[in-house]
Amino acid sequence: MPRLTFIICMSFLVFPTACGEPNTGSYASSCHVAPHPIKAPEDGIAHLVPVFLLELNASQELRFRGEQVSLEQVEKIIGKFDQLLPQPYLVLEVDPSTPCDRVHQVRKVLVESDYCQRGCAEGADWQEWPFIR
Repeated sequence: MPRLTFIICMSFLVFPTACGEPNTGSYASSCHVAPHPIKAPEDGIAHLVPVFLLELNASQELRFRGEQVSLEQVEKIIGKFDQLLPQPYLVLEVDPSTPCDRVHQVRKVLVESDYCQRGCAEGADWQEWPFIR
């Protein structure tokens, strides 16, 4: 029995998506809940904080403040956020039909950035989110 437990545990390490986040399906049906530390709409947005929108559209293109960007450019952009005052809040808005594998690629960049440990969120219609103090 200990050997079987070891094999099962190792399979989680080697194949994390097998039991973790699904890579199939669309954002709306299979992967709409963002992982920690990415915040959700119900967490709200601090009052008077500039919000920068990162959009992932149905054709899987990324747009930062309306301009098409690559994942590498997103990494560089986020890397410069610490230099801005006031510090912006980055919101990832994902089209419901976007495939989960593309959503996971973008989230990986966000989750691995130092900045998104404290200042990133995911959801639609951020203008409707509650303000917090």
